[in-house]
Amino acid sequence: MKQNVVGYKSKEASCMIKTYNFREDNLLLGTCNNFKEIKDTVDEIVYNNKELLPKSKDSHILLKPNLNNDLNALTGNSTDLRIIAAIVKSLKDHGYCNITIADGPNVGIDRRNIDVFKRLRIDKFARFYNVNILNLNRCDAIKVKLATDYANIASVCLKADFIINIPKIKTHAEAIMSSVMKNLVGCVIGQEKRKMHNDLARNIICLNEVIKPGLHIVDGIIAMEGNGPGDGKPRKLGIIIAGHNPFLVDLAITKLVGLDWQKIGYLNLARNKGYFTEKDIMQIGKNISSIVNIEKAPEKNFIAKISELKELYWLKKLMRSVTSQKSISELAYKLKIIQDLYSLEEDEIEAVNRDGEKCLSCGECNIYCPTGIETQKIGQMPADNRCINCLYCFFVCPNDALKITGKQGFMKRHIEKYKAVV
Repeated sequence: MKQNVVGYKSKEASCMIKTYNFREDNLLLGTCNNFKEIKDTVDEIVYNNKELLPKSKDSHILLKPNLNNDLNALTGNSTDLRIIAAIVKSLKDHGYCNITIADGPNVGIDRRNIDVFKRLRIDKFARFYNVNILNLNRCDAIKVKLATDYANIASVCLKADFIINIPKIKTHAEAIMSSVMKNLVGCVIGQEKRKMHNDLARNIICLNEVIKPGLHIVDGIIAMEGNGPGDGKPRKLGIIIAGHNPFLVDLAITKLVGLDWQKIGYLNLARNKGYFTEKDIMQIGKNISSIVNIEKAPEKNFIAKISELKELYWLKKLMRSVTSQKSISELAYKLKIIQDLYSLEEDEIEAVNRDGEKCLSCGECNIYCPTGIETQKIGQMPADNRCINCLYCFFVCPNDALKITGKQGFMKRHIEKYKAVV
């Protein structure tokens, strides 16, 4: 494998991107520390893959981020809005305007009818960038044969003219790692996702054989380590990696974050099916350097494993009126039986206000703003009309100079758990 290092230079900044040339793919790896570098990296990725894009500018392009639950990107859980923004802007620069952001959040979110698109501000984001949104749990489906069963897949994932998969790098208690291949689980309709876990590794392979994104752009800006995918810790990596072969991209990610691919069931199956070769493994080992040794997800305890047995799902449903009570859920969380605690109370956050005496004018808020609001305008009243209340600025302010007004609702627990860490 020949490794090329390509320097991408804009008028205002220089962004270095490494290109790894494989027999089956060219992987691009960019290091990004701010929104400008994210945009430069994404522009380079889209330009280098422009031959893959549809010929017709009217083609329907589906963006499939990870919107698994209501934790924002800075916690390490969901896809960074800045990457989605950069992809939308780059596609529009190439003349594509029929763009939809789509995902099907997890079964707990789906069962409670929680609107993740609203909680993650995807709805406001989409209006700002003039693109469509689609909850894949609530759309037409096509029945597809998996390894263990038939499952309903959102039909748009099979009919869109072009799909760009935008996963997050996360640890996963069952799958070990969640990134490119695992992200397609969001294409399975609602509660049908439970069928995936009858044999997660084999079913992930099946999904990747059926659903064919043309490009994968992976969010490694802030990853999740530890008890992922829903209860881990944010880990800043500052990278974006892209390619069109999902098996090779995931294999490369394991090297970057210090995970053993041989312990990841779906990558073992991919190797056995010939989706990457021994030569690919050797070349990645030789040419791609690890940037961190990410903290692995702990193994599920005995009670957690028992609670997820498909043979006992009937009992789980029968007891739901009891187990869904707040006190019981909190106990299950403390006992590490479940990862996710959900509040049904929506937030009513009205604005982010700046305390001028505490503000350091460091510009950190601007670096993280997905709509590009200038530092001096963030937190000013009246609020800038570009503000979508994503709260990225609030979470990253190093001197707590930004305060939120309005009821925090579900966001209260997220702030208490993650703000200091972020």
